[in-house]
Amino acid sequence: MGLFDKTDKTFRGKSNWQLRKEIWILRLIFNRLILNLNVRIINRILSTRIPIKWIVWPVIYKKFCSGETIQSSIKVVQENWKLGVYSYIGYAVEANGDPNQFDTNFKQIINEIKYSKAFEPLRFAVFKPTSLGQCDLFEIIQKKDNLSNVQKGHWEKIINRFDQLALESAKYRINLLIDAEESWIQNAIDDLSIAQIKRYNNNQAIIYTTVQMYRKDGMEKLKKLKGLAQTEKVVVGVKLVRGAYLEKENKRALSKGYESPICNSKKDTDKNFLEGVEYILKHLDYFSLFLGTHSESSILYCIDLMSKMRLKKNHERIWFSQLFGMGDHITYNMALNGYNTVKYIPYGPLRDIIPYLLRRAQENSSVIGHASREIELIKQELRNRKSKISRLSI
Repeated sequence: MGLFDKTDKTFRGKSNWQLRKEIWILRLIFNRLILNLNVRIINRILSTRIPIKWIVWPVIYKKFCSGETIQSSIKVVQENWKLGVYSYIGYAVEANGDPNQFDTNFKQIINEIKYSKAFEPLRFAVFKPTSLGQCDLFEIIQKKDNLSNVQKGHWEKIINRFDQLALESAKYRINLLIDAEESWIQNAIDDLSIAQIKRYNNNQAIIYTTVQMYRKDGMEKLKKLKGLAQTEKVVVGVKLVRGAYLEKENKRALSKGYESPICNSKKDTDKNFLEGVEYILKHLDYFSLFLGTHSESSILYCIDLMSKMRLKKNHERIWFSQLFGMGDHITYNMALNGYNTVKYIPYGPLRDIIPYLLRRAQENSSVIGHASREIELIKQELRNRKSKISRLSI
């Protein structure tokens, strides 16, 4: 039996009815035609004040979101901790250009950091840079264009919010993950992230930048970060992912007539990703790795390298992470085997969090694509339970 095949551990605590419902939801969400239809329907309803809880709550919301508040997420966090799994919670309401929303997002992230300080299962916090300020400001900064006086004031607010989040994380020793975004704003985000890494990552990685390995320059970026670590005498935290804006990146490159920054094939992306894993593991004096993936083969590659390099399973600089509602067979079996595993637990008001939930469902359908594997594992667990009952009745 493989590392990820112990279904009794993965699905303990779930009834047969819950498992059958899980199969139905996975099939519904990951059927491309049905998903796209649902997205169109929900987006149309969102433009009205028609109640939407009846369609979103039982399918998408409860699959990918733990609740509407920090407190409502704690039950999930505690359940994970009983299984040896760490968590990090995130206010997943995406930016809509409203200054009040930026203020709300910032306050929520500060609260998450403070809430985590005395709660052992919460070792990380996270934020999406454009949740703190207008996306077009990042683009203007990246282009090195001039800002108006009003824009300068808004940009200063973004910088101050980055500074405050990093300061609070360092104060409470909570690791802060700064998410990656689209290529046309990513350099501006990187500059802000690196400034905080220089400031706070002296003896350990507090601030984590995100490197997307579906980008052709992924390895080049890792090598530059190693150079930064050597020069500045810091430990660079890296959240290593494949990337989540594939279709958007390629579409924009085509429309504007420039070469796409994204790898030409999934094979190239996978190769890039594994090279990144190996590079970081071979230079752990300079890095701390937060591996965000649902790919079993990538994780097995990483833990095989760890074994060959005689690195501890629970090495303090190596973390594995999956999303809430996805990859439970990976998360819980890895925790059972002694690896540092973390679940991302998003929360937020249902109507406000819908854009995130729809994007997440679409990303998982087109990029992750592991639903059939999870369905088969659930079916296997149901068969195992039925067989066990039959043996007991003999």
